[in-house]
Amino acid sequence: MYLGTKFAVASESYLATRAGYEVYKAGGNAVDAVVAASAVLTYTLPHLGGVGGDFLALVHAGRVEAVVGFGWAPKRVPKKPPRRRIQSAVVPGYVAGLYELHKRHGHLPWEKVVDFAIAAMEKATMHPSLVSAIEKNADLLARDPGGRMYLELPKMPGSPYRVEPLLKLWRRLMDSPLSFYDEVARDVAELGYFEVEDFSTYKPAVGDALRMEYGEWTIYEAPPPSLGFAVCLR
Repeated sequence: MYLGTKFAVASESYLATRAGYEVYKAGGNAVDAVVAASAVLTYTLPHLGGVGGDFLALVHAGRVEAVVGFGWAPKRVPKKPPRRRIQSAVVPGYVAGLYELHKRHGHLPWEKVVDFAIAAMEKATMHPSLVSAIEKNADLLARDPGGRMYLELPKMPGSPYRVEPLLKLWRRLMDSPLSFYDEVARDVAELGYFEVEDFSTYKPAVGDALRMEYGEWTIYEAPPPSLGFAVCLR
């Protein structure tokens, strides 16, 4: 955690927290810090949320706005999707959601913010949570073409490591964030489940947050398709 007189930034990864702090110190605002920290977390704690996942943010900017980057199902989704492998996936909303948040509320250029994040990724050491997740899910990772590279990482927390495909992807996203929904989509479509159009038509949703009064407090939550509304049920 980093605390200042006007800001605070915290995450489960010290590198992500540091990246957020460095961006803020370089003239960025709170959203820039969040974008940098979030990007680093896709590298240091990919099992908890990565570029293939979803995105959700609440921003106080005159009103409380929700940026919801939840992916949608492809055209070929089966009636009963399996729990594993490509047929269980939806179009990832993370990158589009993160970029939308920055586009609407960031201060520094996107390229500069992501450059800070990549610099932190290149200094990464094995987080204990990542080491534990790899150990617990070794059988699943061994059966997955993309997952097998994680089995080659060091087993000792604190050991330096590199995941070159992910670094390469972030360098590309630094220059062209929405290339994820074009270039990456074409690669994914070759697996025979997704279509390029599933990706190219995707857009994150932006709107007012849900709110409720609870005593002297006002509680804000994200609207559907998130489950934030469940908190507001009485």
